[in-house]
Amino acid sequence: MSDTFSPQSLTASLAEADRLDGELKRGRLRERRFGYVVCGVGFLIPKGVPSEVVTTPTIHKLPWLTSCIRGFFNQRGNVVPVFDLSPLFRHERRKGVTPYLLAIDSGERGLALVIDELPFVLSCTPIERPDQLSLPDIVAGAVERTFTGAGRIWFEFDHLLLYRSAADAVVN
Repeated sequence: MSDTFSPQSLTASLAEADRLDGELKRGRLRERRFGYVVCGVGFLIPKGVPSEVVTTPTIHKLPWLTSCIRGFFNQRGNVVPVFDLSPLFRHERRKGVTPYLLAIDSGERGLALVIDELPFVLSCTPIERPDQLSLPDIVAGAVERTFTGAGRIWFEFDHLLLYRSAADAVVN
């Protein structure tokens, strides 16, 4: 895989993932998915949910937010909350390293996550849910499926459940 990111490579990767999805439906167990890393933990973008990497957005902060919500940014006229899960994982971001933002979904369903590196395509296999004690409660409650691939465990979570859990943490 190339070290540089381009929209053309992303489109090609999506086409390949769709083609391989058809193979999965014909009986193969492995799936091709987009994976991303947050605080050293692997996550998957849910199938059929649009996503994009956002570079250098202006993030607007509000004082009453929980520590895992960094603020909001404008995504083509939509106000999108920006989640930084590092406080939940008790993980300090390295100084001088610019994290990436991954915008998941769009419109009123959209949110953005601070991620450690660019997303990549990986082959993974669904597994029974392993012990999720290593995940913060807000994140663990939103996990829907678990996979293994590329030498690690990958969690697919419902981003709307994550948003609701974080909102409940602010209110309570």
